[in-house]
Amino acid sequence: MFFIMKIHNAYFKLFYRVAVFICCRLFFFSMNVNAKEQFSSGGLPGVITGTSEWERAFTEYMNAHGFDIKIYPFRALGNFEEASDIMRQGLLQYCTCGPFPFFKTSPVVFADLIPYLFNDLDHHNRFIRSKGGFIDKVNETSTKAGSRLLDWVHTSGPMGLFTVKKPVHKLEDAEGLRLRYVAPPQKVLYEAIGAKGVGIPWPDVYTALQTKMIDGYVHGPETALQFRHTEIFKSFTRLDLNWVSMGISMSESYFQSLSTEQKKVLYKAIEAARKANAKWMETYVPKNLERLKDAGIEIINPSPKEKERFKSKINAVRNKMAPPPAVNFFVEGAKKFK
Repeated sequence: MFFIMKIHNAYFKLFYRVAVFICCRLFFFSMNVNAKEQFSSGGLPGVITGTSEWERAFTEYMNAHGFDIKIYPFRALGNFEEASDIMRQGLLQYCTCGPFPFFKTSPVVFADLIPYLFNDLDHHNRFIRSKGGFIDKVNETSTKAGSRLLDWVHTSGPMGLFTVKKPVHKLEDAEGLRLRYVAPPQKVLYEAIGAKGVGIPWPDVYTALQTKMIDGYVHGPETALQFRHTEIFKSFTRLDLNWVSMGISMSESYFQSLSTEQKKVLYKAIEAARKANAKWMETYVPKNLERLKDAGIEIINPSPKEKERFKSKINAVRNKMAPPPAVNFFVEGAKKFK
């Protein structure tokens, strides 16, 4: 009976994905009649974040210079994976889809989850944006598969460990915790500190926390606030890992259809968007810890000795967190753009 139920569930999931895919295709074909460029947002309606500010400034600049872009809220045009697939086919022009369009084509994105490589945000930005840096490296292969990375946008301060019940003051406190992971490198990180990684789709995280399917996750302060996970969490341990970032990409076929002048507008729009994102980061990120406190979250600051213990355990598995060429690219890039 259990085997039959598993098969039934597998068929149901397959049917659901096919149905969503067909509906999205029909939707995009209907929207293309109106000749609008579509932008699938990574944020919730009415919630201002680092990515939403990037999207707003980018769209405003583009629309003021001859384009006609409309932003759709998160999941309105499918989840990250579905929107990525549609974008690769050229039916969607822009997508805040994080790393999802690049997992298969540009495995270097996995290495962005490796912490303790960059001194500060400016150091990280130089590595991301400079000629020969991260964006160029991703696009070497991703453009051949239909996706072009436009920017790697910061959305929160340094990541830490959120937990529902058990506060983490020292390394031993993390032992046995079940933590949600987004990609294999994070699972390796969890195992290094004695925790276990559990794969949970992002829309299901709130329920998974409520039902104690997971004990927490590693993320930035803004994420828990934005998605109201502060209603469940009890503590946040400041581990000062890497910054929360979201990839913003576009259809390569659409990019190639643009004229030289239109591409110049695109590049200027990216610069305008980066300025808007930087202003948001400067204004809101310093307030995030206070906002967590106001939401009833205990802020835990491990001693320098304990932080070093966490760091030592994580650095010991660095080479297992991503393919060796990707790890090497990040390590050498951190030195090069220092």
